[in-house]
Order: sequence, then C-alpha cells, then structure tokens
Amino acid sequence: MTRPCHLLSMLILAFAALPALGQAPTPPLCFHLGFEGTTQAVAAGNPTPVQIEGPVEYRPGKLGQALLCGEGGALLHYATEANLHRTGGTVEMWVCPLDWTGEEDEFHVFLEAQTPGWLVFYRYYQGGILTLLGTGEGSGSYRTAGGPRIQWVPGEWHHIAGTWRKSGLEVYVDGERTGFSIDPPMPADLAKSFRIGDHPWHVERTRQTLIDEVKLYSAPLDAESIARAARGEAVDFHPQLALQLDPDPDTQMLQVSADAAGLLGPLGGRRVRVELRPEGGAEPIATAEIDTFTDDVGATRMPLAGVAEGEYQLRGVLVGADGATIAETSTRFVKPGPPVWSGNTLGMEEKVLPPWTALKVDRERSSVEC
Repeated sequence: MTRPCHLLSMLILAFAALPALGQAPTPPLCFHLGFEGTTQAVAAGNPTPVQIEGPVEYRPGKLGQALLCGEGGALLHYATEANLHRTGGTVEMWVCPLDWTGEEDEFHVFLEAQTPGWLVFYRYYQGGILTLLGTGEGSGSYRTAGGPRIQWVPGEWHHIAGTWRKSGLEVYVDGERTGFSIDPPMPADLAKSFRIGDHPWHVERTRQTLIDEVKLYSAPLDAESIARAARGEAVDFHPQLALQLDPDPDTQMLQVSADAAGLLGPLGGRRVRVELRPEGGAEPIATAEIDTFTDDVGATRMPLAGVAEGEYQLRGVLVGADGATIAETSTRFVKPGPPVWSGNTLGMEEKVLPPWTALKVDRERSSVEC
C-alpha cells in the first residue's frame, strides 16, 4: 500500500509545480504555451486561441509534449492585448526541425504580428534566426537583428530567443547572442492577434517542425537570463535600463535618452534620475530627471558649459512611486575640448582668402580673368 501512496504524492507534487490554466503569469512573463495536451496558454491576456489553422497534433517535446507545425501541422492565433507588447519584450521557445537543416532556401516563421506594425521572429530563407520590428509590412520601414546561417541536425532541439525595444533588437541561439541592431522603427500599433507555428511565407515547402515552451515577456530579458533558459534553468529577471547619449558641442548640452522598455507598467517604474559624476568621483556634478515617456522612452538635456574636459560616468536610476530602485545602469561619457571649428568665422565675409585671388570679370569682353 505504500507504493501507490508514494506514487500519488509524486503526481500531486508534479501537478503542483505546473502553472494552473487561467492563472496569470508572474511579470514580466505574460504568455506561456507548454502544449501539455492543450492549446490553452497561461497568459496575462486571453489564453484561448482566437483561431486555429490545421490539425492540432502533439509529439514528445523538449519538456513534456510539443506542437507539430509546418506541413500537416497547426498554426495558432492568439489575442495580442496583454500577451504581446509593442514597445518591448522577449520571445523564447524550443524548436526541433524534423526534416530540415537550415541549408534550404526556405522561411520558417515562428511568431508574427502584422498589419498594423510588424513584429516577426523567424528563420530567414538564406540565413539564420532573425528578430524583426517595423512600422508595417510591405511599404513600411523595418530593421532586423540576424545571426549567421544555421546548420541544424533534424531531430535535435534548439533554444531560440529574440528581444526588442526602441533602442535595439537582439537574437539568441542556444543561449548565445548571434545578432543585434540599434534603433529599429517603432510601430504605432500591432495587429489584434499574432500567430505561432512554422509558416512558410511565400516560399512553398513541405517541412515539419516541433515547437515547445513558447514564452513571451513584457520586457527585454538580459543575456544571462536567456542563457539560463537555454540551459533549462529558471529565468532570473534583471530589469534593464538603456541609456543613449548625444552631446551637442555647439550648444554645450548633453541629450540623455532612457529606454525603460517594459518597466513602466506592471513592474512599477515612474521616473529616471540621471547623474553625471567624474570618473572615480563620489558626488554628482550635474543631475536631471525624466518623468515623461513615449513608447517607454524618455529624454532630458543636461548643460555642459560648466563641466570640465575629461572622463565621466553617467548613471541612470529608474525608481518607482515609492522611490525604490527598479533598475539602474551607467555609461562612460567623455567631455571633449572645443571642436576645431569652434569660433570659426571663415566663409562668413564676402572676401576671398589668400592664397586665392578674386576673379576679374570684364563685361565688355564677356571674359573672366583668374
């Protein structure tokens, strides 16, 4: 009698470790598809597919069961609201090619939200895994972060992930960052639903793929968190604040932009304190605050007229309504001397500078003497 009781206890513990359907995930995780005999997600938004294309078939997965996609498989559509965030986030999943390697000139689109806006996570037909963000499909502008051409073995599982935010895109394969790009165009909106599966786009093919453990986050994950996920470990989320500096030597002002993608909503960010300190110095010599954000990005200007030439650290701290620190970062800034053209008046007077001489025009002869 002890063995059945022990088995029952193990089953209870196993099910207790799984997130309950209908239970909201813990931010920044906002969507989780485990495919354990169901297409229901654990989601901050609607967990039920709004559309299913093709037959749903489960196969042994990376963890439990996986969804068969591609030829003869399913494409699942889910509501975007609260599940997929336009201004910043992360997608991660496990992918197993059943009959392809990456050497074929074929697309494999694992996640896509399009029209309006465009957010895609896919395998480029002549390359590697890409993250794409843009203002719209077709005539809109977009940017991608892409890695080198993949060479996979059918039947082997790979972890892939992509992050997006106003200041940049990243793509990871098996825990390693394989590509990045900066300043992608931010879509004003995304479609009401997004698609998960393995879509061929316009290139016909008959390949099959298994996908498992699809997760979406409302903020970009850091590199170590993605590496942990690729090792099968729990994600230890570290909020990431990104700073961009744009000094203007003419006006003696420093433009500071703070990208707080995904940190201003459920995670509670309210404002960013900015401090400029001499390298190795303890006290800031200039401070500013950012409390207005558009697309999770805010900016401020710091005067540099009284700042001496040299090396500095610019520190940004994202704080909540209670003043608690949510994220912080710092970046190096060098205050240069005056530019070589500072104070220049050349070309502002109507005279020819030596060693050149003015042209002499003879109107009667219609000639010019050099």
